[in-house]
Amino acid sequence: MIIWKRLWKMIALSISVLALSVLAGCGGGSGGTGSSSSNSSASVSNTIINGLASKGPIANGTVSIYAISNGQMGNVLASTTTGSNGSFMANLGAYNGAMMVQVTGGSYIDEATNKTVQMGSMMLRTAVSNAAGNVTVAVTPITEMAVQYMGTLTSQDMIDLSNNMMGSKFGISDIVHTLPQNVTGSNSAANNSSQTYYGLMLAAMSQAAASNNISMSTLMSTIANSLKDTSSTGSQTLTSMMSLMSQSFINFQNSTNNKTGVTTMSPGGIMSTLGGMMGNSTGNSTGASNNATGTTGSMMGNSAGNSAMGR
Repeated sequence: MIIWKRLWKMIALSISVLALSVLAGCGGGSGGTGSSSSNSSASVSNTIINGLASKGPIANGTVSIYAISNGQMGNVLASTTTGSNGSFMANLGAYNGAMMVQVTGGSYIDEATNKTVQMGSMMLRTAVSNAAGNVTVAVTPITEMAVQYMGTLTSQDMIDLSNNMMGSKFGISDIVHTLPQNVTGSNSAANNSSQTYYGLMLAAMSQAAASNNISMSTLMSTIANSLKDTSSTGSQTLTSMMSLMSQSFINFQNSTNNKTGVTTMSPGGIMSTLGGMMGNSTGNSTGASNNATGTTGSMMGNSAGNSAMGR
């Protein structure tokens, strides 16, 4: 009997020790899981840029993305090349903050003329005030004009102000994160009104440049400089240029090059208050001139185009 009592005591003791070991193991496991979760939450996710370079989609363009720190252009964060449809992707790693996306080289098909145009010395840029996580970025003549308007004042507030201002002039709520539609491609049936409008506005810029025999660079700098020029001359130039853009928007919609099926969109922004230029836009405009030093060109239109207009 004594032997059995001792045996049962030994069994009970073994069970107790085993139970304590299991509990201790669970406690250690819980602590390990907590540590792993903490490390995971502390890790920084990468900033991924999915973009589109378009003046007509820009194929084989070189994309360079720069950091902006304390209002100054910094180091190159990433470089890549656009595809045949103008799209590109870049991984900025752990970088979060303001950036400048720059596209040079490559070529595009001009929407108004259907001709392949080499980018040559023309550069398109987009300033983004705060890039983090997954970011969609459009690089277009309209975002380039916002950068030209901004000049060297590349603070986050100035970036947002310039982008919002340029969007309001052209009737585009978000010129940076809306990707314009290719309006001349075989699969260009409209499926998103804001993207279609953006694409048609870029096509209108080609229409305006072609009808007045001026370069895209001249058209962009003339509009950007007229917005910065607070004199009556600047106001007259802006009114004339935006009247031309309004009529060009309508003309392109009615052209056979427009493959979206959309023909009744109205130009928005400042153009909604101007209407189109009377008659043929080429006949009513004497052209524009500008040079790399920032001299604002003058495009004289009809009486509506010559009337001063506030910003």
